[in-house]
Amino acid sequence: MLQWKYRLDVKQYVIFIGRGKSRMPQTINTENFQFRYNLLALSAINYKTFLKSDKPEEKILAILANFEQDGAVLAIGNILQEVKSFAEGDLAEDRYFNQLRVLVQIRNLEEQFSSAMETISKFFKEEKDPFYKKGEAKGRVEEKLENALKMKESGIEISLISNITGLSIEEIEKL
Repeated sequence: MLQWKYRLDVKQYVIFIGRGKSRMPQTINTENFQFRYNLLALSAINYKTFLKSDKPEEKILAILANFEQDGAVLAIGNILQEVKSFAEGDLAEDRYFNQLRVLVQIRNLEEQFSSAMETISKFFKEEKDPFYKKGEAKGRVEEKLENALKMKESGIEISLISNITGLSIEEIEKL
């Protein structure tokens, strides 16, 4: 209708966000129907292309693009810096942060997922975010273990170390 009424050239695109090359056909041919669309794979586009935009919503799409030699953690750091610099206030930052979390999951970064999420969480310093809390708790446990080891090496009684650090006697004995 757009083409007929307004004499506009109408094009349809399907955006592919999966890994590798899409095996999806770009045409539909049946006896009474023919249709063709353009298939655009975001993984074929350099993520820095999206970062050139003035709109944070478009910058966020960089998470679905090709990181090339930069690697996931560096690319995500660059994306976060760009998005944060264009975010207007904490509410916008929260919204972009949540959108990035969803897109990182859609991207299925697998082994980079944890470090990517830790990068996002640290960057936005979202204490309410479960990934931030998980990293923060992990750091506290490691600190407790280090302190317990130092106390044990200093000859402090294990039950006293347990009371101070909150670690179990079994955990301290394993050190």
